[in-house]
Amino acid sequence: MEVQDKNGDLTANADQLQVLVANPNQGDSLRVTLTETGPKTGVFRSSVPVAVLDVSPAATGAGQIAMSEGDSVWVTYVDPTDPDDSSHAYLYTPATFPQAVSGWYLDTDGDGAVDKAVVNYSKALKSAPDSLQLWFPDAAAQKTFTSAMGGFTFQGTRVEAVLQPPFAAGTTGFAGDNRNSGRSFLTDGGKSRTSAFTLADSVGPVLNRAVLAPASSPELPDTLTVTFSEAITYTPSEKHPFLNWQGGTAHAASDITVLASPDVQPLRLVLLLDANSKILLAPGDSLRIAAGIVDLLGNRPSVNNRWVPVEGGKRLPPVPPAVFTVQWDPRVYDSQSSGPEGAPFVLSSRDGGGNWTPVQGSVGSLSRNCTGTDCGQPLPSAADGSVTKPSILITFDKPFRYESILFSNLGAFVAGIAGTVDANLMDGNGNASAPVHLDPATGHYRIRLIWNGKAVNGTRAGTGAYIWKVNIVPLGATKQAAISSSKIIGLLRRN
Repeated sequence: MEVQDKNGDLTANADQLQVLVANPNQGDSLRVTLTETGPKTGVFRSSVPVAVLDVSPAATGAGQIAMSEGDSVWVTYVDPTDPDDSSHAYLYTPATFPQAVSGWYLDTDGDGAVDKAVVNYSKALKSAPDSLQLWFPDAAAQKTFTSAMGGFTFQGTRVEAVLQPPFAAGTTGFAGDNRNSGRSFLTDGGKSRTSAFTLADSVGPVLNRAVLAPASSPELPDTLTVTFSEAITYTPSEKHPFLNWQGGTAHAASDITVLASPDVQPLRLVLLLDANSKILLAPGDSLRIAAGIVDLLGNRPSVNNRWVPVEGGKRLPPVPPAVFTVQWDPRVYDSQSSGPEGAPFVLSSRDGGGNWTPVQGSVGSLSRNCTGTDCGQPLPSAADGSVTKPSILITFDKPFRYESILFSNLGAFVAGIAGTVDANLMDGNGNASAPVHLDPATGHYRIRLIWNGKAVNGTRAGTGAYIWKVNIVPLGATKQAAISSSKIIGLLRRN
């Protein structure tokens, strides 16, 4: 035997290297030392030939290897400076019996466990092989399957073997060299025939784990980390790589959108999920691969690839929708003159006896400032339980901006005020007496209306219906939308 490799020339003297001579059919092997023909030649030769004998491996001696009909002998050299660099030579003997020459593995139900092997033979078979000895995912994991156990079928040159029990779940690709990953034992002509062959990986990847890290704020993307049964290739342009099972319902892949993939590793993906996806992933959901993910050989996941449960923390609960409830006194509000021309008007309501009575705190202007002990306090209710002043109850995350506007039924602006409520219920000018306060009885905010009966230019408003409109605009990190409501609050009459 001769090997030519400059990398084997490691010193100024004639160096040595080794090659492996093996018969995978019979499990026989030996190492042969080759010596460099001279300093710096890079040519290495064996000094003694290897004898090939038609005997059992137990009967061979030094420098001999067993080889029978149909066997193959493999000579393998590995570069001493690069273990990934190797070369091979083969010696074959013809066979009169069917030899296993190739095959591939399958995962028929997509659960991530190799459960079937297909083996091709050199000639048509008259019967199924006695047994198949298979290795997956590496030489340390070997199983023998016999035809007596059932699950073997053959037609022509092909054998299909159901592997029971299957190989370990969660591994769908070879972890090492897949050469000699199969051995066939077949009785032919009354003799036991052995042939080694190589199986290919035809199994698609599956998910092994999915862990969700929820965002700190509702509008930020959650982080999903998924691991796979083998090294994969991910297509970043695929924004819907997973199907989701949530609440007893399978959802389309389009219901979950990937914003970005900041970390792509052969066995792991870290993905940012769009917070505006139709479905927000949660612990207890299940995922499986839909698209954009294949193994390094191009094998696609099975259509029925397995679901894996989503682990991790829960996303912050969504902000409840704003409750914008207008509570109006069922009585008609009126305003009567309380003094000489130009004096402030008082917003009044008619009581059960038909008498007009001023509404508490209604004297004054539409402004942030108020007088009286009711400033910033819950408004009192009438004996019949109705609210005695126009008000709006809202449920809203702080901070928010309010706009309180009064206009005529013809649409003319009369008066208005605006401000911002922050965590301390202070308005934009730092006034604690803003016309917005928290009603402790309900946990809602209440906006008060105080009006002096004059337009914004100081002139008295005329007789007619007046409409109060309130706008609420959320501020800060919230997904609530701006809301508004309006109501005719009553009539303004001149005496």
